[in-house]
Amino acid sequence: TRGPTRCVRRLQRLRGLGVACFVRFSHGGDPGLLLDLLELPALNDIQLNMGSLYDEHQPWTHLVSLLERSQANLGLLNLNGTPMSADEVLQCLRLSPALWFLKTDIIGDCMFKALTPNYVDTGSLDEDALTVDEQFTVRSKSSDGNGFLCPGLLAMEVENLDDCSLHAIYN
Repeated sequence: TRGPTRCVRRLQRLRGLGVACFVRFSHGGDPGLLLDLLELPALNDIQLNMGSLYDEHQPWTHLVSLLERSQANLGLLNLNGTPMSADEVLQCLRLSPALWFLKTDIIGDCMFKALTPNYVDTGSLDEDALTVDEQFTVRSKSSDGNGFLCPGLLAMEVENLDDCSLHAIYN
């Protein structure tokens, strides 16, 4: 027999979602199951606190899927103890170009590099002739011509730097 049909629920006006989970996933407490049932087009703020209660890392793409499905303009992302890899968090950041606040305990050199604009030699440009937006665009391009992630990021809190050499920031 098949289990119950799961319908995605569209909550048109919900702007914020906070989920705290303090039950081991092996006991059925995975909040990803809730995220899989939601479509939140107005979502601006998501806070996930899972207290690191997972047995081992397996792909946890529930948040990425929610952001893709909702096509929301996320401004605040708070991840604490989620079983996400740095690559999965990077996917969330790619889907959140308007992000202005990031709090996470999942950070590594690849994330710092993706969030940090490379130095651009503007010596050959007449910056006085450029608008403020044009100056920002020139300065926010990396050496390969692609912009860095989350150019409007104003605040970031990092709780664990164990996997990060900070090389992307000072090099």
